[in-house]
Parts: sequence; C-alpha cells; structure tokens
Amino acid sequence: MAAPHPAHVSPAWLTALRATDEWRQAHTARDERGRVVMPVFPWAETASDATGVPARSFLGFVQWLGERYGPRVALADYSRVKFAGYGAAPDTPPTLTTYSELAALIQRRAAWLRTQGLGPWQRLALCLPNSREVLALQYAAWSIGGLVTPINMAQRDRARALLQSTHYHRIFVDREPVAFAAELGVDAGRVVDVHTEQFRAAVTAQPATVTLERPPVFDDPVLILSTSGTTGRPKGAMLSAAGLLTGSLALQEGFALAAADRFLLVNPLYHINSIAFSLALLGVGARIVVPPFGFHWDVAVRDRITTSSMVQRHLTPVLDPVSPGDQRNAALFERLREGGALKWIAVGSGPLASEVQERLLDRGVLILFRWGMSENYLGSTNMRPGYPLDYYRERLSSTGPTNRYLELRVLDEAGRPRRSGRGRLVQRGNILVAYDRPEDNAGAFAGGYHDTGDIAEITAEGHVYIVGRSKETIIRSGENIYPQEVDNYLMKHPAVIFAQTVGFPDPEHSEEVGAFAVVSPEAALPERALQDYVAALGPQQRPKQLVLLSPRGEQGFFRYTGPGKAQRRYHQRLFWLMYCLDRAVPLLVADGLLPEGTRGYAVPNGAEVGLLLLVPGDGTVVSGELRARLAPYLARASRLPDGEHRRWLAVHDCTVSSLLPSQICTVPLADTAAHASATLNRAQLYERFWPELDRQP
Repeated sequence: MAAPHPAHVSPAWLTALRATDEWRQAHTARDERGRVVMPVFPWAETASDATGVPARSFLGFVQWLGERYGPRVALADYSRVKFAGYGAAPDTPPTLTTYSELAALIQRRAAWLRTQGLGPWQRLALCLPNSREVLALQYAAWSIGGLVTPINMAQRDRARALLQSTHYHRIFVDREPVAFAAELGVDAGRVVDVHTEQFRAAVTAQPATVTLERPPVFDDPVLILSTSGTTGRPKGAMLSAAGLLTGSLALQEGFALAAADRFLLVNPLYHINSIAFSLALLGVGARIVVPPFGFHWDVAVRDRITTSSMVQRHLTPVLDPVSPGDQRNAALFERLREGGALKWIAVGSGPLASEVQERLLDRGVLILFRWGMSENYLGSTNMRPGYPLDYYRERLSSTGPTNRYLELRVLDEAGRPRRSGRGRLVQRGNILVAYDRPEDNAGAFAGGYHDTGDIAEITAEGHVYIVGRSKETIIRSGENIYPQEVDNYLMKHPAVIFAQTVGFPDPEHSEEVGAFAVVSPEAALPERALQDYVAALGPQQRPKQLVLLSPRGEQGFFRYTGPGKAQRRYHQRLFWLMYCLDRAVPLLVADGLLPEGTRGYAVPNGAEVGLLLLVPGDGTVVSGELRARLAPYLARASRLPDGEHRRWLAVHDCTVSSLLPSQICTVPLADTAAHASATLNRAQLYERFWPELDRQP
C-alpha cells in the first residue's frame, strides 16, 4: 500500500503535543474511584466485519444508523418551505428523510468527495444555512476524515477572514459561485453551489455505500469550530470524530433523549450546540425538525415538537411580546405549551436570567439550563429532566452536574484543583484535540487540565453555577466584579428584557461598572428608578452608568454570535462611545456651543451611535459644525490622560475619530414639550424623537 500523502497526516507540531504527559492527562477522564472512563459505542458493539468498515469510525456510525433505524424519519426539513405569514400554512410540505435515505445521502457525498481527491486532513468550508444538505455534507466529510469548518455568513468580515486564512479544497455555498468568490476573495474554482442540478446529478451518480482503502484515524480532528471570540481573538477548536460521538453519548444520557423525540433545530449548524444535539438525537433514532429562519414557532406547533435547544433571546419575546411578530409568536408558543407534547427546552450558549426561567416554570415549561463549549463538544453540564418543578425552582441558574466523560474542577487561590468551591473552571476528559494554530496551544493543557476561561462555583452536590468569564472580569479598585452577576440582577427587574454589563476606564477606580438595559418602551421606568434598584448591589457592583435601550433600538445595534451569545467586548466599545457623548453635551453647553438647557442622549443609529439633542424653544444647531468641533470635548469627557485614552481605544479597535456620532438629530422643544420629555427615559426618547427612516428593521 502506498504511503499516505503528507497532506493527509497529522502535522508534526500536533503529533508532538499529543505525546506530552500534560496532553494525555488532560484527555483522560476518571471516575470518583480514579478509574479511567471509556465510552461504549452501541454501533461498535453490534457492527459486522462483513462491511470492511472499522466499527469505531464515523462511517461505521453512519452505516449503523441506516441499518438500525431504516424507515424511521430522521429529518423533517422545512428550511426551503415558504410561509405566507405567521400562523399561515406552508406552501409545500417539508422534505422527509428516513434513516436509510440519510445514510445513503451521506455515503454518496462521501464517495463524490473522494472523486474530488479529498481525504483525511484536507479542509472544506460549509457556508450554508441550516438544512439537510449541511448535515449530509458534514457527515460525508467526517466519514472520509476531511476537516470541516462551518462558517457563519451573517458576519461577513469574519467569514472573509476565515475563508482567506487557509486553503479550503472545497467551499460549499447556496448561491452563484463566481459572485460569492468575488465578494469573499476566494478562488471560484473551489466554490460549489449545492443547489445546482450539476452537483445533485454528480452525487446521485455515486454508490449508496462507500468503503475506504485507508480509513481515517478515529481520534484525529474532523471539525474546526471558531470559538465565540466574545472577549478577544477567536481560536479554531479542533474536534475529533471520537470526541463528537462521545459527546453525543453524554447528551443522550444527560437529557434522556429517546426515539420518540421530535427536536426543533433552532440554533445554527455552524455552532457546537446544533452539531452536538443532532448527533445525539440521530444516535437514538429521534426526529430532527429544521425550521426556516424566523418561523420556528410555526414549525414547532405544526410538527408537535417535544424538545429543543434555544438561547434566552428566543424565549424572552414570547414572555414579553412587544412587536406584532412577537405577539403572534407568543400565541403560537401558547398553542405549543397547551398541546401537551413539549417535554423541555434546553437553554445555554449564554446566561439565563433566573426570572425568565422561573416565569417559564410557573407556566409548566421545563427549562433545562446547561453549560458547554466547543472545547468540550457540548457534552458538559446540564440540569436533568424527570424531577418535580420545585426541584428546578430551588436551583435557578444551576447548569446542573457534569457527565461521566468530563471532569470539572475549580482552581483555588493557590491554583490547586478542587471538586467544589469558586474559582477558574478547568476540565479534562472528552475535550478538544487542540487549537489549529500551534501558538494557541501554549499552556492550553497546563497541569493536565484545559482552562475553560469561566469563573464558576461547584456546590457540594456537584451542581455548576457559572459566575462569568475570566476575561470579562471588571477590576474596580482592586475588587473583581463579574458582569454576568450584574446582568442577572438587572434582568430580575420586571421591566428589563435583557442586560449587558461592561467595564469602562475610570481615572479614580481604574475601571467602572456600566450596563445596558433593554426595556419595553411602554414601561414607565425612569432611569433614576433603575439606579435605585441596582443600588442594592452595593458601591462596588452597582453600575455607575445605565444606558436604557428599546427592543427596536437594540436590533442591529448589539452584536451576537450565531447562537445568540452577546459579544460583550464589542458592546464595551459601544458603551464607551455613548458614555463619552453623554458627558460631552454639558461641556458643549457650558462653552456656549449648544443653547442653554440642551439635553443630549447617545442613541443607537442602526449599527452605529447617534446623538439626539433636545433643544429648548426654537434653538437651532448646525449638525455639521458641531460634529467638526466634538473631538476635543469627547476627549475631555473621557477624563483620561490622552495617551491612556488612545491606548484603550487602540485595544478596542477604534480611534478618537471613532467616538464621533454617525448622525446628530436636533429636536426643538417648546416649554411644555420640554417639561413632558424630562419624564421619559432614553429608550422612550429614542422611540419618540429619533428619525424613523434611520432605524434598522
């Protein structure tokens, strides 16, 4: 047999890393008695040698699915179904795919990839929305050992950087390849449109079963997921087929998944959430339901789903509907709840306000809070189903215990791992193979553990409470403030829909605490009332400055990762821009550049920051002239030395000119109107006075 091509084997740096004692310790899970825990794969136990496919392989798993569950429906794909509106009937039925059909689809694509010269360690990019095709292509590539990178196309700049960062042998898209290549700066010859007849005919012509002369190594990476990057530069987590399938066992056990489940796949398939749950559900013969974007509640009711995994942003609008769309979705959610099929909704990929969880529990909706990350295949901690609702009420904000394949510890002040207590959360067992850049692995497995980057508390009963991210920690006068704790407190207020706490520079305390609060514009909530509410947090934790946003203002202004995790680092920059603008207006008034009595508010202007000026009487302001003179006042408003301020801005990828508002809107107010407006909060002022045409849909 010929030697493998150099591109088809593990790089030397990774081979060396995997040979170290620290790496081996970090990838070994042990039970409470110190015994090594190894996964038992059901398909490997029952596989036949007649196929010639190794039992412990991803291809072996695929073939077992087809044989084990054959005629059962694996997928109900509504992704290309059109709805005339919320609650309307779809124009066509969903595409139903049985397990035997899915196994054949996967293997035909695997065979086609081999005709393209692809094999182990060769990279492919999936630039596709959720659909049956994404799963089939992903599983086909894993079956032959290909290295897949799913890419979030909603973040165009980041997608372009990822696509240009390495050589992808094939890039799969759902649009015209030449236009895609021109826009993203890649070679059009490597771009494949999966919806063309040419592609469909090519894969259909391949055999429905595939054998491999040189099977890929089960423990080698087949997936690279770009970490969220909410606190810094994202890294590529390399995940193996063995790890993915071990993670699926953890989810099956932790959520008691069953063949009768109908799971609504809401989160995107470029994120570990949907990737991991899909594998786990297929492994028990369940039905995965793929909705079109924005119509998940319609599909949930129509397909009588029993389970799903969501983020808080999917649930808050049905509890506190604001827009007509929210109100229709709330009605659909009630129909789903009253239908009696829904067993539970898992929530993770970000914080879950205890108030939101409690309100859903009060309505009989079981919310299973979980914690996980790309680096542990999502097979980490979760609240288990099967207990009375009071059990969950007594453990609000708990993400539950870990599983047998993953050890979790917290580091004490001396850096020693402990089974319980509060500290940096570290893990070992079923974790990532490595990061895809050698330099990102320096210290990644120090002491035989992988540092999750989270601060957590593990209780005596083994429940894990996530306190926050270590990189997000605000250090005010030497004391650590965890933003997520402040978020959670703010979101307990009945008028607050969502909160995001950030740190900002302060000359007296080094850092100060600030917070965004998204509130309903109908809520009569003076900012002073919310300040009084957060005062209970004490002088260290309470936000010095609150910025109230309306739900409409927040849309397009805040930035989220694919599954809905708020990008706190980016919002820190937005907060600072708004803080400086707010403080600059009184300085401008004092110097006579704005009429006496003018009030100014930094507000969202699409994805940027605008400045709303409320001017008494018939006063006028020339926006262009004011904008040209703003820069020195913004510098004064920061209260920082010039060099220090510029360094902070540079770290956050902006400059002094970035502080300038993208638009200035001046509203002259008569005395009575000025008096009435003084009772409105920032969110209400935005809704009443900011130009309608400049708002994002």
